[in-house]
Amino acid sequence: MSSDQEQDSKTEEPTPRKVEQARERGEVAVSRDVMALAAMAAAAMSFVIVGAYSVEQLDELWRLIGERISHREAARLDFELFSSVMFTFVKILAVPFGLIAGVILLAGLAQTQLNFSVKPLAPKFDKLNPFPGFKRMFMSARTLVDLSKSIAKLAVLSAIAWWSLEAEVAWLERMPHLGLEDSLAVAGGICLRLLFALAVALLLFAAVDFAWQRFEHTKKLRMTTQEIKDEYKEQEGDPMLKGQRRQRAREMAESRGQIAQAAEATVIVVNPTHIAIALRYEPGRDGAPTVLCKGKDKVADRIRAIGRENGVPIIQRRSLARLLFKTAVAGQSIPLDVYEAVAEVLALVIKMRRSARNYAGGL
Repeated sequence: MSSDQEQDSKTEEPTPRKVEQARERGEVAVSRDVMALAAMAAAAMSFVIVGAYSVEQLDELWRLIGERISHREAARLDFELFSSVMFTFVKILAVPFGLIAGVILLAGLAQTQLNFSVKPLAPKFDKLNPFPGFKRMFMSARTLVDLSKSIAKLAVLSAIAWWSLEAEVAWLERMPHLGLEDSLAVAGGICLRLLFALAVALLLFAAVDFAWQRFEHTKKLRMTTQEIKDEYKEQEGDPMLKGQRRQRAREMAESRGQIAQAAEATVIVVNPTHIAIALRYEPGRDGAPTVLCKGKDKVADRIRAIGRENGVPIIQRRSLARLLFKTAVAGQSIPLDVYEAVAEVLALVIKMRRSARNYAGGL
């Protein structure tokens, strides 16, 4: 079976364990366009931060070279002049390079969610054979797709650069007639506007490529039904999972004891089929309405059944049921923020009981 056919047979979404194993191997979705966008944004930011400073440093360096030429020392590049040139460029480029490297690192960490693995650095002797690499490079559909995307992006970015520079023709024609400091300032402004235009295009490319890389990564990790079954069987023998199952069994046993208290409830609030909360309020016994038990799905079905068997009113209040399920604790009084809503339900129950007594008395 070829790799494409094998991949097509994997129709199930990857399990959390499969995703975590891939992260341990260093296999995560990373978009190169996001990294390029980060580098472009950092470059534009560095222009803003050190632009004026760079112009001053280059102007001072040019004056120094001019002085050497005026003293006929241009032919001799001594250590002092060489140091001045190198130190000037180090001062100018230190902040941009550091900023770009830092932003690219942060972009990579953000995409991988702080994942770090040394396994991709381990030597793989099967990669020493060049023939599979040549086959992937020249004969795979993925290579053709990547090449087409690169050509399309290059064409779009070139068109944007041409359009941006065409709008700057007037300034470019003036630059030879300006002083060094003014020329550098104009060049910096042109570069900044060009970077901004390219960054906008890269932002669109990065958004599309990031979504595509995540889709491709998830597709690569897809599993067959048999792989999911095998993973489940393997996990069944995990002592931690067994402990978790025992804990859930104890919790279910405790919840069954609480569910039986629904027979003593004053009212059961439901939503309308998934959630049920049994409340009791007996003046003189309860200082405030008390949650006897609560449950969801099958537990909620059991609470409603016990309530119907014992004649407990069942009131449907969607939002109240959800809020009580999230915030209330079985065996304790209801939270203060639901007092008013619960009071309305209890008033309705009292009204229903009075109506039932009046009806019985009339008979």
